[in-house]
Amino acid sequence: MQVHTATFIASSLSGIALLCSLLALGQIFNNVQDYWTELDTEISSFRQETDNMWKDLVQIGTNAGANRRGRREAGYSEGGYAASGNTGGSYSTRGSHGGAGGRGGSGGGSGAYAADHYQKA
Repeated sequence: MQVHTATFIASSLSGIALLCSLLALGQIFNNVQDYWTELDTEISSFRQETDNMWKDLVQIGTNAGANRRGRREAGYSEGGYAASGNTGGSYSTRGSHGGAGGRGGSGGGSGAYAADHYQKA
């Protein structure tokens, strides 16, 4: 085989490989664009759903807050917490049960409420 023929065949095969690579690159680019568009559509619909859910949660929270205040105010108008005879006591709710301070671990309060509560139970 002559050098001229071998060079022509090698160049032809290189050109064909280059064209195939460019066509594959174009297909990959189109696929990525399709996936990008689909993802963008999904994100938009998801964002719309979460915005609607957030609005519903805010509405529920607003209604629940109004009901809770209504119940509290009704209890206070009938004598409320102090009229029930429960004067409470100071205790801390921090930390684990037991230790200095009665119910709440170390810090804050005399523990009188916790001591009375556990003796009655």
